[in-house]
Amino acid sequence: MFPRLSPDSFIIAFKTPNWLYSRQKPRLSSHHVGNMYYLYHPSYGHIVKTLAAVDGINYTFRGESEQSISQEAIGILHDENVIGRVIWVFSPKSTVIP
Repeated sequence: MFPRLSPDSFIIAFKTPNWLYSRQKPRLSSHHVGNMYYLYHPSYGHIVKTLAAVDGINYTFRGESEQSISQEAIGILHDENVIGRVIWVFSPKSTVIP
């Protein structure tokens, strides 16, 4: 699979305000598997990964490249690790990928 994000790309991420969500609902529950997210990982810092699965309040993310951090290495993340959903990617060649 060709990754949607090259190493020199810039992103714009959207964080939905917390007041739009009930405290009982996880924030990502309305989003779809396959969307890209800007995350804070405790070991890897700020990373962009694709949502692979949602299990209640647990989220599993994967990379899109063979050189990417493995899904197992990323582990299970929670709502507080998600900074926002990636809505635009600007590649080095000035191509915009929504």
